Amino acid sequence: MESMILNPLPTRAEVMDVANAVLDGSDAVMLSAETASGKYPSETVISMAKVCEGAEKVPSINVSRHRLDVKFQNIEEAIAMSSMYAANHLKGITAIITMTESGRTALMTSRITSGLPIFALSKHKKL
Repeated sequence: MESMILNPLPTRAEVMDVANAVLDGSDAVMLSAETASGKYPSETVISMAKVCEGAEKVPSINVSRHRLDVKFQNIEEAIAMSSMYAANHLKGITAIITMTESGRTALMTSRITSGLPIFALSKHKKL
């Protein structure tokens, strides 16, 4: 969004860079000079937010060959992966909820990346 230091609209390349960052699984995007010293700080934030929100609406089911080629170590891992695969292919699923003692269940489930958030619930407060 560098061009928005002096212009009220981003370039197509900047929009695609931000969208691709989101589609690639980035947890955050950052602005700097655009909002610190730019002429259009509010417009910049609004533009970036719109691009991020638009990209987050794109269904994304990315499974790397490496992750799928790894053999399951135990039945729990097979169940976690099967649950995530099913959730990615059923209509109306908006999130995955896993119950966990150690946090490992959520990690196993996340081997398949998805546009769905994964919530790990535990009776242990330190998780």
